[in-house]
Amino acid sequence: MISFASARFCAMAARAVPDAAAVKIRLGRFRRDEDGSILIFGLLMFLSVLLLVGIALDVMHFETERTRAQYTLDRAVLAAADISQTADAQAVVDDYFKKAGIERFKPVAVATKGTYNEWKKVDGSLSVSTDTWFMRMVGVDTLSATATATAEEKIGNVEISMVVDVSGSMDSAVYDSKGKKIGTRISLMRTAAQEFVSTMFKNVSGAGTTQGKLSVSLVPYAEQVNLGATVSSYFNLTQEHTRAACVDFADADFNTLAITPTQVLPRTSFAYVRAWDFRECTGYDLIPSAPVLAFSTSESTIKSAIGALTAEGDTAIDIGAKWGMALLDPAAKPALDAMIAAKAADSSISGRPFAYTHADTLKIMVLMTDGENTNTYRLMAPYRSGTSPVYKDNNSKYYYYRPDRDSTDYDFYSHDRTQSIQTGTKRTCTWWGSCKDEPVYSTTSWFRASDLTGETALTWPQVWEVYTVSNFSSGIYASAMGVGSNAFYDAAVDRADSVAKDDRLNRICSAAKAKDVLVFAIAYDAPTQGQVALKKCVSASSYYYDASGTTIADAFAGIANSINMLRLTQ
Repeated sequence: MISFASARFCAMAARAVPDAAAVKIRLGRFRRDEDGSILIFGLLMFLSVLLLVGIALDVMHFETERTRAQYTLDRAVLAAADISQTADAQAVVDDYFKKAGIERFKPVAVATKGTYNEWKKVDGSLSVSTDTWFMRMVGVDTLSATATATAEEKIGNVEISMVVDVSGSMDSAVYDSKGKKIGTRISLMRTAAQEFVSTMFKNVSGAGTTQGKLSVSLVPYAEQVNLGATVSSYFNLTQEHTRAACVDFADADFNTLAITPTQVLPRTSFAYVRAWDFRECTGYDLIPSAPVLAFSTSESTIKSAIGALTAEGDTAIDIGAKWGMALLDPAAKPALDAMIAAKAADSSISGRPFAYTHADTLKIMVLMTDGENTNTYRLMAPYRSGTSPVYKDNNSKYYYYRPDRDSTDYDFYSHDRTQSIQTGTKRTCTWWGSCKDEPVYSTTSWFRASDLTGETALTWPQVWEVYTVSNFSSGIYASAMGVGSNAFYDAAVDRADSVAKDDRLNRICSAAKAKDVLVFAIAYDAPTQGQVALKKCVSASSYYYDASGTTIADAFAGIANSINMLRLTQ
């Protein structure tokens, strides 16, 4: 007999067998079933991408902060390294970060400088650290890096030639937008150039810096460049006269930059070569235009010389550039040495002009014109010095001596005196048959030596004190020699037109640029031809300035700023 409990257990045991089998079957079926596998893979991929995006966001956030900090540090250190900056370097850097709203980076700045404040260096550093948002899920709680920056400002040697136009057109009036006269080109140029000089002395030879870093030569030019009594005494100008100190250059002279103190320089003749009232070196006046100021270290002296500039004459940009470069070329060093020995220049710039390869030296020519090259005239060598065929007697009459004239001894021709001379006889007879020979006279401008009293041969410079070259050619010379009125002029005068002079300017500038001289140029209301010539001359297109009216000040200021940036080593 089976009890109820035993029966129930048996029944449950009987059912357990098929349930276990069912589970096993279901597990096998689940293992073999592919439904739902993509969903699981997708979930895994989503989590991976989400993590990568999070990492990217963390890195982007960090890089944004690091870049911002580095940019601010660079700017702050550069400002702190400015030699003219009087504030503490740390204070300057802290101020930059405060204004940028990122003072939390706590930058550190360390400054060092030269004994005479001729250089200043600032080293800056900081640490950038950001908390991560997503990377902490893989155990990275922060991202960090250091940022450093170094800036150094060093005052190098600067040699400048300011080559400025003082031709007659510079006296043109300048008006404002309402038609009110505000000055002349030369008055506005003077002010702008003086401000340029002030800026250069402030930047290069400021208070506390060692002297001898900056030297400036002022080269005013019109139809010529007048060296003046001081500068010309240190070069070898010929001595036909001492009325002016300009030099006549041949075409080949514009292929080179150097002018040595021993080089023979043909002094421009004190002659009216082109017109009765205009001399090449002095224009319409007997007094030469503003002279060259060479190798000056005095701000006040340079500004005073600029303030004295006046406008007159034609335009010879090529001759201005020739002298501007000559005073930057090392060949002029003996001239400066002699000036220093004579106390005509400061000993602090001894050794200049430095070699073109000299370390930490900028050589700069600033070339300014309001016009274009005009014709240049020069008297040829045979008629510049020596004894001429012109004589003067005690009566202040002038004669041209021509000893090769036929077989007669009437060898002296006068353009403003005549005499009657017997040229033969004429036989006359009376009605009653009495005949005699009577002398025949004719008027002539020719004289014998015995007809003159106290005659003296003139030198060619003395001739040009009396005659213009044109009048001499068409007057006394043409009549005495029996030739055309232009015969002497064409033989005695060399003329270079604007095309030739533009080519000369281009050659000088090309030679300068080949030596790494920085050539800046200002075209001040200049015509097209002048603009083209200056654009070819500059060292870079950004060194050319078009100025009009009052913008001449902006042009000079722009050049000063460019020079200041170029002289810095950062």
